[in-house]
Amino acid sequence: MPVPEAEQLLAVAHLMRPHGVRGEISAIPLAPPVLDGALLIRGRLWARHPGGRVEAVEAVGMRSHQDRWLIALAGVETMDQAETWRDVDLCLPREELPDLPDGWFWEADLQACRVIDAVLGPIGAVDGLDLGGAQPRLRLRRPDGRIALIPWVRAFILRVDTPTHTIHTKLPADFPGITASARRE
Repeated sequence: MPVPEAEQLLAVAHLMRPHGVRGEISAIPLAPPVLDGALLIRGRLWARHPGGRVEAVEAVGMRSHQDRWLIALAGVETMDQAETWRDVDLCLPREELPDLPDGWFWEADLQACRVIDAVLGPIGAVDGLDLGGAQPRLRLRRPDGRIALIPWVRAFILRVDTPTHTIHTKLPADFPGITASARRE
């Protein structure tokens, strides 16, 4: 099977570090939480290495552990072998991904979206998602290069328009990382 084009591959998990001594790998789920890790146990996946190299790989096991997934890959049986998979994204071709319910988005569809605040106007672009807290947060790269984190809650995220790559927000006047002096009067 030929390797899919890079732009057709969407990351569904980011491999972090070995978990235990039998080759399991701790992973940050990049699939929306309305899906579970079972979408990995379906045959061929594509591993995208930090340098951009892509190769076929098979997940032979997956279980949830706290806020992470623990993934077993075919042929990875030791902690040392698992270590070689650190910082690799497990991907699926877009056409093989399930449809998401309304209000849920693939991270790849949010990347580089312009963020427009109801009061401020354009405030930056999405630089990724931060999944380490109690809820997902948009990583917003401000025009001056600083990063601000916007919790993914209805009070702040008004609308996501993926066809125009725009996210509309309404942030409080004292929102961290967004200065009050930058707001329009």
